Amino acid sequence: MGCFRRSALTAAAVMLVVSLLTFMMPNRVFAATTLVQSNSGTAGSATFSTAATAGNLLVAICSTNVTATISSPSGFSTAKNESVNPSQGIFYKIAAGGETTIACTFSAGTSQPVQIFEFSGIENVTPLDVVNSVTSSGTTATASSGSLTNNNYNDLLLASVTSDGTTAPTGWTNSFTQIISSSISGKPSARMAYGSAYFSVSSPSSYSTSASVASGSSWLGQIAAFRIAPTPIFSGDIVDATGASVATPTVGMTSLNQAFACQTSTGTLGTSSEQVRVTNTTPADNLGWNLTIAASSSAWSDSGGQTYAYNNAAGSPAGCTSGQLTISPAAQIITPESSPEYGCTTSGISAGANTAMTGTTPVTLTAASSAASYYCYWDITNIGLSQTVPSLQPAGSYSLALTITLTAL
Repeated sequence: MGCFRRSALTAAAVMLVVSLLTFMMPNRVFAATTLVQSNSGTAGSATFSTAATAGNLLVAICSTNVTATISSPSGFSTAKNESVNPSQGIFYKIAAGGETTIACTFSAGTSQPVQIFEFSGIENVTPLDVVNSVTSSGTTATASSGSLTNNNYNDLLLASVTSDGTTAPTGWTNSFTQIISSSISGKPSARMAYGSAYFSVSSPSSYSTSASVASGSSWLGQIAAFRIAPTPIFSGDIVDATGASVATPTVGMTSLNQAFACQTSTGTLGTSSEQVRVTNTTPADNLGWNLTIAASSSAWSDSGGQTYAYNNAAGSPAGCTSGQLTISPAAQIITPESSPEYGCTTSGISAGANTAMTGTTPVTLTAASSAASYYCYWDITNIGLSQTVPSLQPAGSYSLALTITLTAL
């Protein structure tokens, strides 16, 4: 009677090759913010020389040399508004496009200067980061903006000073660039000076500036930090622990010895050295996305031409006849970017269901709703892979190519 001799290996060093259709820049890139235009007026309003561009940041700084209530321009939000002596408010909005004249309403004051600014490159969902201010008792000739510590790495700082003297603010310190410096003379009830300056920063720290004003004048300084927008990126990648792209990502499956019964080989997609990363720094109206995976080769195969299936449920247990791969994303770990900038979270992001592959239908790994965080990236690890290998599969080193696809909703 003849005998059957069993070979030593069925799927030694089975490798699962993972490739991405899209690649991202591993580090966030920020847009360059630009002062598009500015102007000022002394009678409660000011007018741009050119209509504002939609999506740009508009800022109005309104002041007067007495204690007064200042009402914001129509459609503007308040960054800082103080009714002291002198009074001043900083107001802002994202331009709808076409804005020209901007006006504030004052409860008192003969002189009512308004400074207006248009900046490009500012994040247009939640543009304001932090604000601060400081007032003077009239004992110095140096007016301070007050100091602030920004939460966002990349911010535009806009400072302004109003005084009841007639010396226009000049000589702004700490690298701030002057934009407007002006004064109003005449009767004591009308006299005042006002000015503004700006500075772009790229790290969280304490910032302030000051300017020279008339000695003995009362003054109010204010400073606001606005978030500079990242360059829009919507992309996926597989990265190592440093965030660098992995050139040829692979998943090693467990080796098996040849057997008379079907067996299971397992592996993990997404490890500390090969994390699946999704980056979305697009505007808030384009937040939803799906991450899916599908085979891009017809079967597991080795160099000798031996194959077995990844998508055939036949047999008991399922897949034993020809082979079937199960993707298990339910226990995946989703790690949001650790950043104070935008408060990145996993809110609105969910794992896909564990799914045995059939046909060529893609399997959902991760999905983000339109309510998910934005201006963030997420690293995804711990997605299980489980391949049923048919009995008596010839020895070999088998591989299967998979493609991960990131799709905007």
